[in-house]
Amino acid sequence: MSKWNRINKDGLCTVELSSWKHFADFVNQDFLSSTEYIFRGHQDSNWKLESTFDRLIPINSKEYLKRRNEHLEKFKYFSRGRLKFEHRNQLISENDWWAIGQHNGLATPLLDWTESPFIAAYFAFQVENFSFPNKRVIYSIATDYITEHSDDKIELFYSHNDENPRLINQRGLFTITKGKIDIVEHINKNFKHKADLTAIYRIEIEEKSSQDRIEFLKFLNRMNINDLTLFPDLIGTGNYCNKTLMIEKY
Repeated sequence: MSKWNRINKDGLCTVELSSWKHFADFVNQDFLSSTEYIFRGHQDSNWKLESTFDRLIPINSKEYLKRRNEHLEKFKYFSRGRLKFEHRNQLISENDWWAIGQHNGLATPLLDWTESPFIAAYFAFQVENFSFPNKRVIYSIATDYITEHSDDKIELFYSHNDENPRLINQRGLFTITKGKIDIVEHINKNFKHKADLTAIYRIEIEEKSSQDRIEFLKFLNRMNINDLTLFPDLIGTGNYCNKTLMIEKY
């Protein structure tokens, strides 16, 4: 019997895993020999692939780009005196500014991704859920789709700024859209009726009880994927200690 169900349609491959225990096997099968995919974890299966800024601004807003630019300029202005001078000099591009804002609570048009499927899985499972059964989701998108087939409407962005060590430890990078774009819808339109091609995966992991989350977090901890390694600061230290308090033999 197969460990997972797979449905391919219009560039989207939906994979249904009945347990987190099958996730490593699936990664080994589909991604082990490829470095062309990036990953993002969602704690709620109802969440769309949309940025915090896009959730705040209606998709049909005629002033979308105008409001986005004004939002960034306001962040630049009020950041004066709050960044180290050498770090401020590294913020050359607009994307650099968005990236620093992203990890300091600013609503931005960026989506966080990671080069590691297991780090993405950690972010999908890190927060406890109280409704079962539940599905956690890991998205994976092909980078060559972004660079070669997105009609320049989606940009892949690596930040080289030293201000955010979390980004380094999380093997993080970003996507940003040229305007407000539904990424999945954009892929469906470009790959309509091309069942043999996959531009994006939606990996759904069923969570039957809170014990599933606990066991998966323990598994990831044995792989050295935890708050200590992903958040190299006192917040990460505190969160890790909290997990050792709440999860037996973590």
